[in-house]
Amino acid sequence: MTTKWRGVALTILILHALGLVAGLRACSLRHRAEVENRRVELGVEWLEVSQLAQMSGQPVAAVLNRFKAQGVTSLILQEESLATLEAVGAIRAAQLPREEGGAYTTVIISNPAVQDRIRAALTLRGVVTTDQSRDAIRSRPPANGTAFLYSTLIGPPNFYTSVSYSTLKLLGMGLSPDALAVTKAVGLRVTGRVANFPGVKIETAENVLRDLKAQGASLVIFNGDDVMGYRGLEKQVAELLRDPKDRPEDKALRVPLDLPFGAVEFTKQRGDEKINAALHGDIIRVHTIAATELSNLEENEVVERFVRAAHERNLRYCYLRLITQAGPDPVSENEAMIKKVAEGITRGDKMELGGAHKFGELGVPRWGFAIVGAEVGAGLVWLLMTLIPMTERAKWAALGVAVLVCMIEAGLSEGGRKIVALIAGIVYPTLACLLTYPGLRSLSTGFQGERIVSRYEAAVSSLRSLGKASLVTTLGIICAVGLLASRPFMVKANQFAGIKAQHAVPLLLVAVVFALGGLPHLGETWTHFKQRVSVQVQTLWEEPARLGLLIAGLLGLALLYVIITRTGNDSGVGASGAEMKLRAALEHLLPARPRTKEYALGHPAFLLGIAFWLRGRRKLAIPCLIVGSIGQVSLLNTFCHIHMPLELSIWRNVLGLIFGAVVGVIAFFVLDTVLPRESPPEKIPGTQS
Repeated sequence: MTTKWRGVALTILILHALGLVAGLRACSLRHRAEVENRRVELGVEWLEVSQLAQMSGQPVAAVLNRFKAQGVTSLILQEESLATLEAVGAIRAAQLPREEGGAYTTVIISNPAVQDRIRAALTLRGVVTTDQSRDAIRSRPPANGTAFLYSTLIGPPNFYTSVSYSTLKLLGMGLSPDALAVTKAVGLRVTGRVANFPGVKIETAENVLRDLKAQGASLVIFNGDDVMGYRGLEKQVAELLRDPKDRPEDKALRVPLDLPFGAVEFTKQRGDEKINAALHGDIIRVHTIAATELSNLEENEVVERFVRAAHERNLRYCYLRLITQAGPDPVSENEAMIKKVAEGITRGDKMELGGAHKFGELGVPRWGFAIVGAEVGAGLVWLLMTLIPMTERAKWAALGVAVLVCMIEAGLSEGGRKIVALIAGIVYPTLACLLTYPGLRSLSTGFQGERIVSRYEAAVSSLRSLGKASLVTTLGIICAVGLLASRPFMVKANQFAGIKAQHAVPLLLVAVVFALGGLPHLGETWTHFKQRVSVQVQTLWEEPARLGLLIAGLLGLALLYVIITRTGNDSGVGASGAEMKLRAALEHLLPARPRTKEYALGHPAFLLGIAFWLRGRRKLAIPCLIVGSIGQVSLLNTFCHIHMPLELSIWRNVLGLIFGAVVGVIAFFVLDTVLPRESPPEKIPGTQS
């Protein structure tokens, strides 16, 4: 080992030590933010509660008090509309002809408070109204417009607008005063639901949101297919919703309302991504179940959905949809369901019920991200030096370029940090496998001098290798977590990019190393390595097609396809019914459910590959070692889901390693006993001395 080589290695070691400190600091800040925000809000809909109260013959307040006793902290009020008021008899609309042709609509209002409320709501939304006497309206009715008339001659002034009733009837009229009064009397928080509307401007959007805040709303969830201000005003609406303490110094901006935005997960509401991005994580994530989906779920499935959302995805608001067809006593049935959700969330005393609040900023400085980026750059060069022979000058040049680029990318923007995190997600699992798999530097030499060890020694060595590989992967885990340690990633307003590439590339790299005759020999020159690889490629290309190899290759591609398509929230292949039952059982028995592809596939294959290799079963070992890299990839991938609590991710990995080790060791002893012995290890066909 030359002095210059020691200098490169020492520099890589120092960069990893610095990056490790910076990454661990970022991890601790994220964990503290998660610990300080473990309060979950349970909300129910006013309309559904009203239906249950009417069907059961109980006052709404009594039903709400029963639900409140089980953990409900918020009542979700959807703004009423003219159509809603007409349906409940508060107004009466009729279309009348005009002498000049056409028609107009008269809206008869019997309650002066309703008339004042309608006019105020129209004004907030930019609809121009004009006072006019009843006689004047009848003599000269508005063309295709709408006239609002009080039911008696004595009362509030009548008014009209040139906007047609068909356009007005779906406009929001604010939250129900009756519902607000009951909510206040019971002592629940208010979650307001308002909709986008035609002709919205930032001024009218601000009017509506400010009125919602004045009515006591502590959270807004937009109603309908669009967010408020879609299209073009999402960023300005987001500025209105943010916390005033986060207000920029530009005094020309409107004063923020501190009305938290409830971002409902798994929905496709138009414009919500732009609001999420503009708020930079200053949101509260909401989980709900659509009414159409709710009807197909059993009660235990509903409960598990909400409990998992709170425990596994850092969601802090559960929008509970009530089951209005729940047996002869629907109030009691829903009361029991709410109790189960509340008990599931608070199980273990780690979480509590109450008003949801937003996650705080973690406060990781840009230079902290840059240091972690430097570590990833060093790791990338470490991988390159492992894969190919390099001169000392090339090593220093590659190290300088990689470290500088990764530092700049990580320190400048979230987009750059996502790129560097992806590099870490590929580099370290690959390194973990290449540095621990035996024989990768002797594939082309026929394994001269390698002895066959005992069954016990093989098992112990494979466990030791799994531990070493997992420690190398942990370097990448700390890098990825450190780079993505910010509030937008925690609330999934932003997320790790390239999840499928992070799964596929390490597997392919490990497979290519085996196919091309292994890693460079110690001291091997670039010229000799290139010549050796060229010969190996030519040999593989001219290798006659064999049915067994073709089948094995197809099975390998199919396995890779299943693994890739099952990654992410929108996976193309779902889990089987048996696997779902096993998952549910593990969730109830363990602090966290280990990932199936780790304990049932990746880690056992890793152990089998190394143990088979040491026992001389080289033909079986190579495919096992390639498949075994799945376990290391998955270990890091678990932590790429930044919206999952850090503590939960640690538990999943630890339990996955324990279960996988047990499965792998048992499988090895069984298979090594029943499988016939291979002939003494020889040079792999197609490789060169």
